[in-house]
Amino acid sequence: MVAPAVAVAVAAGGLRYAPEDGGWIEYAAMGCWTGLILLVAAAGEEILVRGYPLRVLAERWGRWPALAATSASFSALHGANPGVGGVALLNILLAGVLLGIVCLKTGDLWWATGMHAGWNLATGFLADLPVSGIRLVDAPLVEVSGGGAALWTGGDFGLEGGLAATLALALAVTVVARTGIVPSRWPEVPVESNRENG
Repeated sequence: MVAPAVAVAVAAGGLRYAPEDGGWIEYAAMGCWTGLILLVAAAGEEILVRGYPLRVLAERWGRWPALAATSASFSALHGANPGVGGVALLNILLAGVLLGIVCLKTGDLWWATGMHAGWNLATGFLADLPVSGIRLVDAPLVEVSGGGAALWTGGDFGLEGGLAATLALALAVTVVARTGIVPSRWPEVPVESNRENG
């Protein structure tokens, strides 16, 4: 998802990449360390928003209302981040929908956690951009400059604050919603029926 978003940000928004000093060992070490930190952070957010809350709300209200409520909460959690704007909040809402659909389709929080951590790693380290308004690292070997249109690139908020990410996330939501990744392990029957059956 990040690659097409970066491609659009480069083509339409004027984001530019150039080589930077550094070595491959330093790059690999920083990538591993960044990936570990981002995995822990993504797991925490997924547990908080889509772990227990999504499952309970899906069983009580149905999947779509639960998805809407948890996605709105996910967006609101990022509302105080530096440089946040309307497009950024919309994109984080879309990301919440995507991650929620992945949880509902797989019945497994780890798929969403991996996708969440992967997005952040690809954005914050590989693309060397801020993640949700926070500059995580300055990756060696890659230098990025965004003197173009912040509406497309996301400006200081990073890729998630621009229309390039909106297009990529909307496409990802459509693809994931229409495909059967794996059958859900969550039962379709109400909670009361589960209790009666054992």
